[in-house]
Amino acid sequence: MRNKTIDQSRLIAAALVILIHSPLPSVVGNIIESVARIAVPFFFMVSGYFAFGLERDKLKRQTVKTLKLLIWSVAVYFAWELLWSLYKGTTVTVLKTYFSLETLFETFVLNTGVLLGHLWFVLALLYCYIIYRLFYKSMPKVKLMVAIVLIISFFVIREILRNIGVSNTVYYLRNFLFIGMPFFLIGSIFAQTKIILKKSSKKALSFVALTGFILSMSERLLIGACDLYIGTVLASVSLFLLSQSEDIPTSNFLASWGARFSRDIYVFHVIILGVINIAASLLGIITNVAFLSVRPILLFALCLAVLILKERFLQFFKRNKIRK
Repeated sequence: MRNKTIDQSRLIAAALVILIHSPLPSVVGNIIESVARIAVPFFFMVSGYFAFGLERDKLKRQTVKTLKLLIWSVAVYFAWELLWSLYKGTTVTVLKTYFSLETLFETFVLNTGVLLGHLWFVLALLYCYIIYRLFYKSMPKVKLMVAIVLIISFFVIREILRNIGVSNTVYYLRNFLFIGMPFFLIGSIFAQTKIILKKSSKKALSFVALTGFILSMSERLLIGACDLYIGTVLASVSLFLLSQSEDIPTSNFLASWGARFSRDIYVFHVIILGVINIAASLLGIITNVAFLSVRPILLFALCLAVLILKERFLQFFKRNKIRK
């Protein structure tokens, strides 16, 4: 039986991802974006949570499913970039950039670069499923130790890079190793231990989550944009624990949307955002504060509308195919 609270939380996390890629204007937007950073760790934890307990053949099927999603989504975005380059007359440059050795290294080793963009998450998730086979029968303590070491390593390496003058620390740290695997393992631990929360524990976790949000805002103001803050770790882990509680108010249709659409919202919202931005540029409102304030809501609504229409079209096609 599915956990409706987790499914509903997945939809909220998808909305937070939209706020990262389509931020609200001004300092308020920066602060909200820092809080929204909990979304990616949350998605990794969800994947790890549901990966635990899968038989090896089912885990293999999930790995293959993720690989297919990666190939399909990269193909869609590459086609989008190719069409855009044809319009701008930069096709040759784009092809050279996308298929250079540097890009291939960035993609498959560092999970970054022009070929992936925000799809780094899908490749990192694929690597997590593959590596997780090594932890298939591991005790929670082993998984927790590995997760803590990787998270601490992220912050230590980030500070070392910043101190030696490397401004783009994301290039080296936003990948399966430092962001994907630790949270994937944490999600697996929660599924393995089946933690039952008491009322006092829920209050404590709520306080930790609030502290994490405040800390994330402070870190954003102090060190600037970053994929992972200390506050992000505290808030995302405590909120994921809270999301396992069955007495949290849930909506059936929000939970259903979260289960059906959250993944695709994450993967394909950037294309819809591109279409919105093109339309806004043509209308001359791309820098309008009112438009930028409404854009995340518009983007989320359009994503849902497109995915619902896609689902109904596939259902209609399937019914007609069965009749024939």
